[in-house]
Parts: sequence; C-alpha cells; structure tokens
Amino acid sequence: MDELLEFRCPSLEVMRKPFVDGQMTISRSAGKVTLPYNFMLVPAMKPSPCGYLGSRQGDCSCSPIQVQHYHSLISGPLLDRIDIHIEEPTLSIKELMTSDKGESSEDMR
Repeated sequence: MDELLEFRCPSLEVMRKPFVDGQMTISRSAGKVTLPYNFMLVPAMKPSPCGYLGSRQGDCSCSPIQVQHYHSLISGPLLDRIDIHIEEPTLSIKELMTSDKGESSEDMR
C-alpha cells in the first residue's frame, strides 16, 4: 500500500479484525462467504506531510505538531500489526539511474 495515510481511516481500521482472526467474511444480499485472510501487508508512507523530513532533497516545512499529527493518523492497534519498520532516504534521479547493479539474487541466496 503506497501512501498508507492517503487511505481513509475506516478503510485501514477494517483490516484489523481479519488480521487477528485470519479470515474475512463478505456479506451481500445473496448471502455471505468467509475467506482465508493471510497475507503480508507492506505499507509505505512519507516521513512527514510534505515528505521532506530528514531528506537530503529539500527542507521540511512541517512543524513538529504537524509531523506528530501525521503519524498519529495510524492507529496504535494497526501499527502494532506491522512487524518491521524501515526508514529509507530519498534517492535522487541520478542515484536511481546508476549503473551499479549491486549483488545479484543468486549471490544473495
């Protein structure tokens, strides 16, 4: 999920119960069906509303209160279900276009 905080709060909160139960029930007028709910959620979000907090690309224009409010938009219970948190720096176009391929999957394996 790119830009996690662009999703409305109720849309995010509805995922909490199925995470715990391991199943999701979909109800329609013709009936209901229960399906397994076992997947890996990989959300991404900006570090601040402007996106420049801690960036080498620009200066953050957000106040500490704005940053705190931005991060508080994710509920604690949903945040608790995200096991790994990684901060990645913003890369310039030049860095993205580099010819250095790094390690191959074969070498990493």
